[in-house]
Amino acid sequence: MVEVEMTPHQGKGRTGVAFRVKNSRCYYFFGVEGNRAVLMKVNHATAFHKPDETILGERVIEGETGEQLSLKVSCTGPKLKASLNGGSPIEATDDSFPKGKVALTSDLPVEYHHVRIATTPETKEAIESEIAERVAEEKSLQDANPKMVLWKTFKTEGVINKVQKVDGFGVGRNLRFGDLDGDGDKDVLIGQVINHGPKDRNSEVGCMTAMTFDGDILWQSGMPDPWKDNQTSDVAFQIHDLDNDGKNEVIYCRDFQLTIAEGATGETIKKISMPDTPENVREPYNRFPKILGDCLFFLDVEGKGHASNILVKNRYSNFWIYSSDLELLWTGECNTGHYPYAADIDGDG
Repeated sequence: MVEVEMTPHQGKGRTGVAFRVKNSRCYYFFGVEGNRAVLMKVNHATAFHKPDETILGERVIEGETGEQLSLKVSCTGPKLKASLNGGSPIEATDDSFPKGKVALTSDLPVEYHHVRIATTPETKEAIESEIAERVAEEKSLQDANPKMVLWKTFKTEGVINKVQKVDGFGVGRNLRFGDLDGDGDKDVLIGQVINHGPKDRNSEVGCMTAMTFDGDILWQSGMPDPWKDNQTSDVAFQIHDLDNDGKNEVIYCRDFQLTIAEGATGETIKKISMPDTPENVREPYNRFPKILGDCLFFLDVEGKGHASNILVKNRYSNFWIYSSDLELLWTGECNTGHYPYAADIDGDG
C-alpha cells in the first residue's frame, strides 16, 4: 500500500505517484491530470517521446488547484485499487508488473508532504532478505577485487627540470596515459584546463606537461597556472599513434588550432585552423568565430586498417573528420552527446 499527501500547483500535465516501477518506462501511475483522477499503465513507448499508456480507470474530480490531495494505492497480485481523498476506489486488474518500486512523478510544481509505504509482514521479511543477499553479494565481489596501493607520487610545484624550474602544472583529473618517449613504458600527459566561460561552457586545454613515471619531465607546452589544479572540464588532447609507425603522437585543440605534435618532444608536426563556428550553434557555445574543440576520437574511415582519422566535435551539435594529414574529409550535424564512438555496423571492413 502507498499513501501520498500532496498539493499540486498551477500548470498543465499530470502529477501523482508511480508504483510497481520496473524502470522509467514501465510502471503503473495514479494521480491527477486536469480534472481527472487517473489510474494507468505505462509500458515502454510507441514512438520517440510517445509513451505507450493504457488507462485502466479514471474519474472526474471536483476541486481547485492548490488544494491538498490524499492518494492511496493498494495492490494484491494483479488487482489494483486506487482512491483520491478517501473517495470510492478506481479498481483494475492487470498483471504486467507484478512487483517494483515507488516513485514520485509530476509534470508541474507540486508539494509532497507525506509518503507512506506499507506491506504485509511476510513481504517485508522477503524484501529485507533480498536486500541483505544483494549487499552480501556486493561486498563479496568488492572483497575479491585487488586493493588499491599507493605506487608513486609526483610534485607539480617546484619541480626542477634538466634546464629550468617547472612550477604549478597540477590538474583536477585531466590525465592521458601512453608511451611518449618510445621506451616501451607508459608515460603521463598532464593537461590543465582553460575555461573561457560562462562556467565551463567554452573550454580548451592549456598547459600540457609530459612526464615519465620516474618523475622526469619530457616536455611542457604552454604556461602553467597553479590555480588551475582543480578544474575538471573535458578538453581535447590525446595520445595516439596516428600514422601507425610505432611512435605515439600528441593531438590537441588549443588556440583555435588542431595540432599534431611529436610525443617525445612536443614539437609540432602539423597544424591547421579549427573550423568556423556553424550557424546552428546556440548561445553560449557560439562565443568565438571558430570552435575550440570539445573532444577528439580516432577512427578508420579510409580503410587503412588502423585509426588514422581524427574526429573533432563541438558542444553539442557538429563534428568534423580529418585525415592524418589534417585534410577535412567530411562533416556531420547531430546531437553529439559527450563523446563519440565509431563501429563497423554493416561488417564491410
